[in-house]
Amino acid sequence: MTDPDLDQKDLYRTNYEATRLAISRAMNNEPSIDELIANRHKIRHCMYDPDA
Repeated sequence: MTDPDLDQKDLYRTNYEATRLAISRAMNNEPSIDELIANRHKIRHCMYDPDA
């Protein structure tokens, strides 16, 4: 089922920008492995709760 209020152009733009940013960061080794390891316990995501 498709949401009739879904803005397809906005969805495409949002996904495009997120993909572009992810690829750019990956190509520049950002964040570095050392940064990820150092911050692994500080990083949180609004849609994931490991304690739930």
